[in-house]
Amino acid sequence: KIAVQSAGIDSTACTGSLVNASAQGRWSAPFITCTETRGWAVFSDGSVPVERSATRAEVVSTLLQAFAVPLDPRAGGVFRDVDGSTEFAAAVETAAGDQIISGYTDPDGNPTGLFGPTDSVNRAEVAKMVSLALQVYR
Repeated sequence: KIAVQSAGIDSTACTGSLVNASAQGRWSAPFITCTETRGWAVFSDGSVPVERSATRAEVVSTLLQAFAVPLDPRAGGVFRDVDGSTEFAAAVETAAGDQIISGYTDPDGNPTGLFGPTDSVNRAEVAKMVSLALQVYR
């Protein structure tokens, strides 16, 4: 919902049948239908349970697709834990290049060189990503 609305996408204009059975009867169904019909990577095949926590890389990928950001063909080098085999690596590295994400820091605020692509994302991280995406991609 956050990605759809932040990008100004009219979810009522997204037509099609809901593929993801876990979204049936939920408030999120129209938004999931929208992501499915638009072919967004995380949601396109309907296999991701909507009640499961999202990963940091999934959120980045979804935001960039919502804002129709072209992905840089990158394959590592931005974060030590993101390489060519990392799911959504191009989205993570594009977002890092656009300064939407910066990865983890140590207790002193110094970058660790890690992003944690498979770590669960928290609300504060999503809020920061969305805020920055609105500034950069709108």
